[in-house]
Amino acid sequence: MRIAVWNTAFLGDSVLTLPLIRTLKAAWPEAELDFYVRGGLAPLYEAQPEIARVFSCDKRGKDRGIVAVFREGRSIAERGYDIWVDAHLSLRSSYMAWASRAPVRAGYAEAALSRLVFTRRVSRRFDELQEIERLLLLAEALAVPRALLEDEGLHWPEIVLPPRAVQEAEALL
Repeated sequence: MRIAVWNTAFLGDSVLTLPLIRTLKAAWPEAELDFYVRGGLAPLYEAQPEIARVFSCDKRGKDRGIVAVFREGRSIAERGYDIWVDAHLSLRSSYMAWASRAPVRAGYAEAALSRLVFTRRVSRRFDELQEIERLLLLAEALAVPRALLEDEGLHWPEIVLPPRAVQEAEALL
């Protein structure tokens, strides 16, 4: 099984997506799980044990413009995902979900073109929930077992830094 999680927002948003990723990996331990993040952030997640591959979307650089959007959509389709999880609300994000051709695509009801793109939709409940709780609604939409959704041990955004980043930080300190 192949799962993709898309959150190309800012650094904090991608870090807060880690509990969702950990929960999905706990639900499908055999799955290859890929994470799509904002340009420049991919190296931060290279050592994350739940993630098979990290892809970077540089919306303001090399991936800018409509031609780049279509090129990335084709690339995503070729990866053959079974489940696509869109944790972002943009039109580009919705297009990537659609382009993935994944049989199961979960996203927020408030996202652009959500009714046309997602097979499973949830409301963000922005005024009621914190960001990690909102993201876990996407796992709930995928019928992740209740025990995993309630497992607080999975719901902390714990990042595992690559060894070279730790070494560089130690050298600075």
